[in-house]
Amino acid sequence: MLKFSHFRHHAEISQFVKGLNSVGFLYDEMLREPQAFLSLFTDQDSKTLDFDSFRRLYKVNFSAEGSNNRIQEKDTIYCFETFLMDCTEAETEVTLQDVLLFWTGANSVPPLGFDKSFEINFVTAAEKRLPVAHTCGMILELVRGISDVDLFKNDMIIKDLLFFNY
Repeated sequence: MLKFSHFRHHAEISQFVKGLNSVGFLYDEMLREPQAFLSLFTDQDSKTLDFDSFRRLYKVNFSAEGSNNRIQEKDTIYCFETFLMDCTEAETEVTLQDVLLFWTGANSVPPLGFDKSFEINFVTAAEKRLPVAHTCGMILELVRGISDVDLFKNDMIIKDLLFFNY
């Protein structure tokens, strides 16, 4: 039975090896130094997210400097980053991995990282009240003008709804 399984996948494996070797004999190098390639081809749980590493993953699309919208957006970002710090310090049942999953659909950062930065866009309270994630574009929409950290946290952790079900 083992031989049958091996031959069933042999063509695919051979093609994979040939492809790796076509790029600077990568497969041969992997055989020589497997530890050097371990993090590239395996899931490494040692990469835990902390606030600083998570903060480097996204950029904020603020309104023009000096505008009323910009002032409100800074209030919202303060609440968002306070929420992220609470997630880091286990002061909430939500982890940074949960936030990453909500925002991108991925529960961990890929070994080679994401192909672009995540984005935060702002909407007015009349349009929406709750945060909305667009996982395909890795865009998070937050309501501008939220200055109450507890209100923001409650909006992010809605029991029995779409966001973080606990």
